Amino acid sequence: MMKKMIFSVVLALMGMSAQAQTVAELDSITKHLEEIGYFYEALDLLDQCEERTPDLSRRQGTLLYAIGEYPASIGVMRELVDADTTFNIKDYLLLANSYQALLIPDSAIYYREAIAKAYPFNESNLVILLQIARSNNMSEEYLGLLTDFLKVHPGSKPIRRELAHTLYAMKDYSASQDEFQTLYDAGDKNVNTLYYLGSLLLMDKSLRSSMRAEKVLAEAVEYSQGGTPLILSDLALAKTRLKLLDQAMTLIEEADSLTFRTPEILTFSAQLEERRAQIYLERQQWKSGVKYLKRAYEIDPSNRRVLYMIARTYRKLNDWDNEERYLNALLKETDPNTIEGSEWAKYAKSRLLSIKEERFMQKK
Repeated sequence: MMKKMIFSVVLALMGMSAQAQTVAELDSITKHLEEIGYFYEALDLLDQCEERTPDLSRRQGTLLYAIGEYPASIGVMRELVDADTTFNIKDYLLLANSYQALLIPDSAIYYREAIAKAYPFNESNLVILLQIARSNNMSEEYLGLLTDFLKVHPGSKPIRRELAHTLYAMKDYSASQDEFQTLYDAGDKNVNTLYYLGSLLLMDKSLRSSMRAEKVLAEAVEYSQGGTPLILSDLALAKTRLKLLDQAMTLIEEADSLTFRTPEILTFSAQLEERRAQIYLERQQWKSGVKYLKRAYEIDPSNRRVLYMIARTYRKLNDWDNEERYLNALLKETDPNTIEGSEWAKYAKSRLLSIKEERFMQKK
């Protein structure tokens, strides 16, 4: 009822020409139209007005943004910002949001940076700035903004999360884990916090870290209302290390059922097969283990670790022919200039020599 009354008054006023109304009246009318969702009618009124004030331009830019006319909104707002000697945060936010909607991150970041400079403790702006920057591999540049913010507001969970994610993107896993642990200890049950802390704990294969990872990842499953394939897969790995193999297999099957077979997640599918294989290997079910390792390698042939594991499993099966085949493949595919690759190459050469000697001894 109220909406109809407002619109009736507005319609009556619209019978007057825009020029006959004062700027204040026009601003008030278009504001009411915007509030009740009559964006196009408000824009029509503004188009009829030759006089242009900052308030009317701001209203026009806001209305254009509301109907998805982002380039037109940017045109109006840039002209307003360039002519304005004062800093209006709403104008900069509108420009940043418009560029973000158009997927032009550099410009969105430019206006978010300007806001951060004028209002360094605006939490929501800084969070969005870091999210855009991180998605474009630029988050490291803003590390100082995050640490400065936390010096003044150490209890800000959103900013500490961004710091933890930024450190993770920089591959500073130890520092990232410390920040996620601080959040966890402060009672943060954000699913991302729980997942990343759990996955970072799994980087340490010790029993203590595996137990902590299991606890945190189980909470991630609970708070995500059933878990995601990534969370379930990592929880399965923690369970495998703790020899809870039946539970681990159930989690792998559940993760697999949630995974859609698309090219984007083939690497993850390979990871699931590898972790399924690890459960069988822990049970000393070598044939089942090698079956899933080979499936993982078929999905992701770039994974040299799986080649190494296949060769080791065929050794358990005393299958020299297949063991030699995968050892030779490992030598061919492995980069000996990496630490891990160097160890694999050394193992492959040593083992191939041993097999040759064992074959020779059998012939004698």
